[in-house]
Amino acid sequence: QPPQGAFPPPQQQPPPPQGQPPQGAFPPPQTQPPGQFPPQQQPYAQPPNQQPPPNQNFGQFHGPPTPTGNSGGYRGQMPPQGQGQFQRGPTTPTSVTSPTRRIDPSQIPSPTVNLTEFAGAERYIFNTSRGSIPPPASSSFLVVDEGSVSPRIMRPTFNQIPDSSDLLKESHIPFGTQFAPLARPNDGETDDSHIPVVMTGTRGPVRCTRCRAYICAFAKFIEGGKRWICPFCEGPNEVDQAYFSNLDANGKRRDLYERPELSRGSVEWDVNEMHDYAFTGNKVKPKREDFKPAVLPLRFLFVIDVSLNARGIFETVTKALQDALRDANAYIQENNSTDTPTGMPGEDLCKSCRTLVSFITFGSHIHFYDFSNDNLPMLKVVDVDDPFVPLPFNHTCWLDLDAGEDWGKMENFFKQLRHNTQVPTAEPHSALGAALKAAELILAESGGRIVCVATGTPKVGLGAFKPRPEHEQYGTATEKELFHPQEGWWTSFAAECAREQISVEMILCPTNYCELVTLGQVCHLTCGKEYLFYNFQVEKDYWKLRHIFNRTLTRDSGYAGLIRVRTSRGISVKEYNGHYLQLDPQDMDCAGLDEDTTFFVELQHDEKLKEGQHSYLQGAVLYTNRCGRRRIRVHTLRLQVASQMPAVFRHADLDSTVAALARRTCIKAIRNGMPTARDQLTQWCVEILTAYRKHCATNPSPGQLILPEALKLLPVYSLGLIKSLAFKSGTDVRVDERIHELFQFQGHRISYTLPYIYPKLFPLHNMSSGVGVLDESKGYVVLPQTESLSSERLSSMGVYLLHEMPTGYIFIYIGDRVQENVLKGLFGVESADLIQNGKWIEENACERLKNIIKQLRRNRRSVFDHVHVIRERRDALETLFLSRLIEDKHGASPGYMDFLCQAHRMIQSKLN
Repeated sequence: QPPQGAFPPPQQQPPPPQGQPPQGAFPPPQTQPPGQFPPQQQPYAQPPNQQPPPNQNFGQFHGPPTPTGNSGGYRGQMPPQGQGQFQRGPTTPTSVTSPTRRIDPSQIPSPTVNLTEFAGAERYIFNTSRGSIPPPASSSFLVVDEGSVSPRIMRPTFNQIPDSSDLLKESHIPFGTQFAPLARPNDGETDDSHIPVVMTGTRGPVRCTRCRAYICAFAKFIEGGKRWICPFCEGPNEVDQAYFSNLDANGKRRDLYERPELSRGSVEWDVNEMHDYAFTGNKVKPKREDFKPAVLPLRFLFVIDVSLNARGIFETVTKALQDALRDANAYIQENNSTDTPTGMPGEDLCKSCRTLVSFITFGSHIHFYDFSNDNLPMLKVVDVDDPFVPLPFNHTCWLDLDAGEDWGKMENFFKQLRHNTQVPTAEPHSALGAALKAAELILAESGGRIVCVATGTPKVGLGAFKPRPEHEQYGTATEKELFHPQEGWWTSFAAECAREQISVEMILCPTNYCELVTLGQVCHLTCGKEYLFYNFQVEKDYWKLRHIFNRTLTRDSGYAGLIRVRTSRGISVKEYNGHYLQLDPQDMDCAGLDEDTTFFVELQHDEKLKEGQHSYLQGAVLYTNRCGRRRIRVHTLRLQVASQMPAVFRHADLDSTVAALARRTCIKAIRNGMPTARDQLTQWCVEILTAYRKHCATNPSPGQLILPEALKLLPVYSLGLIKSLAFKSGTDVRVDERIHELFQFQGHRISYTLPYIYPKLFPLHNMSSGVGVLDESKGYVVLPQTESLSSERLSSMGVYLLHEMPTGYIFIYIGDRVQENVLKGLFGVESADLIQNGKWIEENACERLKNIIKQLRRNRRSVFDHVHVIRERRDALETLFLSRLIEDKHGASPGYMDFLCQAHRMIQSKLN
């Protein structure tokens, strides 16, 4: 093993035997005897300027792929990024190309993951204090918090950061960290991974008097425990008498493990009793002597479109909402029936926590419902240019989801609502803006969350506007104007909601262009969510809607948030990226927060760092949890410092780097247009690979494409980004869909980014015996090994499952020559004609396939993916399925091999 922080020196190898290529390089054609190839290596050469022979039999395998790492278990070892073999791969760079030959797909790095190795083995345990590279974000692993934060919460682009701005600039790798302040552990993690709560009373959290950082596990106590040194500003602080503890022989406090803030990387301070951290809505903050702590639980106000355009979806929307409310009530009852330890995230759904909901509807007018009256009279506001609330809403209209007497009122409401929409006098227009303004007036005193279901742009009242003619600009040099919202009411309304701590979730079900970029501003600035259902389909979209409503009501969430990231000396925050309102350059104002909310914090150097020392980051979020208590959640990250370029590349993080590049590309597309963004993404990828070749490779041949081990999958993920719905060329992606994808990329969960770009493809026809089996002791299902996204990996005799996150599908692709016994074993039928979509699969498929589908949905908790069957050469969605085979060439978009060759040429040009 090389010494830490240094690139391993080149090993002196004896000359290879005659006819064998040197390690790490493909031999020139003239040095290889005809007809001879190394073991497990297939010929991939074609004469120059000659196309490869056509694939005569679609999808048949062309020999086994060459292994990309060692096999075996991974317990106690560090999994390399992008690899399925959870064992550290070789430290030598990867070489995949030759200047005059084509590339064999089996010789290039690919994000295939061998998940069968989970069978019979314990999941990888990651200890946060060791400073090692964390496992891939989308993999299954357990985190042990030993003082530094979990990589599910803060995942930096470097696990050893460059010591200077010059070294960082030469590497061309983004410098920053993904930050998900309310992220929860994965299913099956132990209670030790949950975030403990420290009750402060009126004393408040312990903070540095100079930089105001919170005390953490890396604070050093001196003078017998009477003072402590802040790791961020290195300033001394006095220890309060009530907080004092003696030190042991090692200089550690004797109560170290009794105080979570001194031993854990993540901790939450309860500050509900403190005047300085109080939230009072739009009311004037009382004087300190008059302050009385209050509990303001999170409120959910549903705003539902009942206009004429909504007639096609209304029945499905109300049924999905009603069923989701039942699901949420059952979930709350289940949590109430168990004793949840103090400090665990589950306490947000304890008996003292209330979930308050209410409803208003709109068409051409706004409709309010008086829930204090058993007859539920409806009050209609016809003035949609200056709307008002016609009843004391906060006293008469809120329903407690956990209260039995309120359930009857909810049932009556939905019954009356369906009856009202059956009358022929429907309101023809949409007053969406006026309805949202009325909802804002209701929540202005308390803050909360608006969940709005609409069918398009408002036609009357506040916020009414005419969408721009997108067909005249889309695909032209001026199309970037469509990526900017129209200035006016919607932008100012979004900022007003954010200042009043009201977050907005928009569920749009349009049939044509609705200018989502303008409507979505209210979600962007209030840290909300947006969901797009084009051409609403009842069978498929009912389950998605129900899941969205249920997740909104039950996930860990809060409101009235303020986030600040502090750094140690030598580095500082450059800027934040995500969905929020910025009133202060140092903070992010978040009207709403939940466990999926993720930001990217870009960092910069202020001075040269010292090698061998550590740098620290601390993210703190002050917010009101869903139970209504003010909390400060603090996450502290410790990073090592590297002074050599090889060490910087060796400790680069693939997940965070790709996510940072995706966010940069979103900004570039909005400012300069899609063609410029695609070219710039390719340029960023090439600059990183060029820097590695220039500073780290040892005497490379000009014919070699050298890839850093930690970032060897960067080209294929860059290509996946270019081919994604957000950035792909052409106009076959609707403008609203493209805007929606750009919105998603700027707020993705840490574990979602790479699977979103490069979907997982599982072969189902050759599963081993342990695959698809639920291991109850470990709480997860063993998934099949994934395949590369290339048509050459498909067989007409096979059955494949593609988890396509952007479109919300789980595709099951059936070849046209699948044997009957395979269909019988998977689906219980002997003909593919008898297989149906959706619920039929979940009811009739074999138990192993059901378990795989459930596990994929469990891994992606925020969205419900619909199962759809595609038969080769027979179903219309086959085109969509084949377009997601990233490594194939599609129209003007290059294939993976072509992209690597293009990158190689660009690298050579830069070096020359």
